[in-house]
Amino acid sequence: SVDMGTPTLSELQNGFESIYVKCRQAALVPSGRVGLEGQLLGIVLSSLKFAPSADDPVPDDSKDHAEYVLVKARQHVSMGELESAVEQLKKLKGQAAFTVRDWKQNAENRIAVDRALHVIKMEVALMNESLSKARQ
Repeated sequence: SVDMGTPTLSELQNGFESIYVKCRQAALVPSGRVGLEGQLLGIVLSSLKFAPSADDPVPDDSKDHAEYVLVKARQHVSMGELESAVEQLKKLKGQAAFTVRDWKQNAENRIAVDRALHVIKMEVALMNESLSKARQ
């Protein structure tokens, strides 16, 4: 894509991995711990704690909810399912939501471009069909 254009699916997939790490760190910052201390604590906790699997059921305890949302979003991104990934990421709150904000906006732009291209292709196909029938 062009420097200021919409990122491709591949670019979004490649960029999500670093966003995932930062977002997970932000999600693990204990509530009430803002600033550098909270960030450092999030980094330490994310390196010590195993991330859940995408297949794990979300526990009733909502304190780990963001981790499950992130791992499911990561799975959708790796499979090229941007709409599902964005839907998952919309569930994030606080610092984790802030961290993923730009990536999510780029993914939404990519979805909009893909939808527009789909409509254009359908219109062109219909025009081609109309023209071929008119020539017969």
